[in-house]
Amino acid sequence: MSPQPTWERILNYETRWMTRRELVDATYDAADRLNTLKQRHGRITRREAKAVATRIAAARRLRARQQQAADAGEPLSAELAGDINRFSVSTVCDKRELFWSRHLVNFRLAGLARLGWGLLGAALQTNRAGLRHSR
Repeated sequence: MSPQPTWERILNYETRWMTRRELVDATYDAADRLNTLKQRHGRITRREAKAVATRIAAARRLRARQQQAADAGEPLSAELAGDINRFSVSTVCDKRELFWSRHLVNFRLAGLARLGWGLLGAALQTNRAGLRHSR
């Protein structure tokens, strides 16, 4: 099999500030951090976060293997091609996260109530402060 182009090589842009390699690294770094935050704030379970983190780490290793083969001009092995196909879906998040739930419970009513209560309290404090200054 001929070498398959890496994600880095098929990017059709880079910036003055970041090379394609740096863009790919930053994407994986950001995905890792976002995964951690989603788990910390209850948007995904610990199990889901671990699965995503495992896929991101595997994708990074796969990228390095693919780059080594390309640099050496070696053909893509069947094993590497299989790994590429396996990790090309749902790498940085679970694909199901991309689809919004249409249920009201998805909005975490307790969190919305706390937010509303906090906004109401802030508005009342602002209103009281305004009344004091107008007297």
